[in-house]
Amino acid sequence: MSKSPSSRRDFLATSARTATAVGLAGSCASCAWFNKNDIQVEARPEDQTLTLSFERHPALKDPHGTVNVEARDGDVRLVILRRPDGQLVALSMECTHWGCDVDWDKAKAHFECPCHGSLFDASGAVLEGPADEPLRAYPVTETETGCVVQLTPTA
Repeated sequence: MSKSPSSRRDFLATSARTATAVGLAGSCASCAWFNKNDIQVEARPEDQTLTLSFERHPALKDPHGTVNVEARDGDVRLVILRRPDGQLVALSMECTHWGCDVDWDKAKAHFECPCHGSLFDASGAVLEGPADEPLRAYPVTETETGCVVQLTPTA
């Protein structure tokens, strides 16, 4: 018995959909690979603020020093950075293009998204796309002994 053309067509269409789904799953898995920034501090889910001491996190006193923070059960992932100008900033690690975690490149003094190459300056502004929105900023207040980070982004 020979197969009818419609069943061959159905087979090819199903095969193409399956191959596409497998390819997309592999693509998403590779993006997830880039969301592996080391978290140094985990806030409790109910925390509205997070206090970091310079004694426990001496990197925050150094130019280009960073501390990676996770809050709200992983829904908020921040990098606290001592910018080259000396100011502390708290920015979302999440690239505004597709959500991969950005990395701080100390030598180049910018954030880079390993998934698609977007670049952001030390304030979170886009230097190069494909991202077209800045990194979300969170209020941070420096004290004599450390800093306090609000876990709700600025408007």
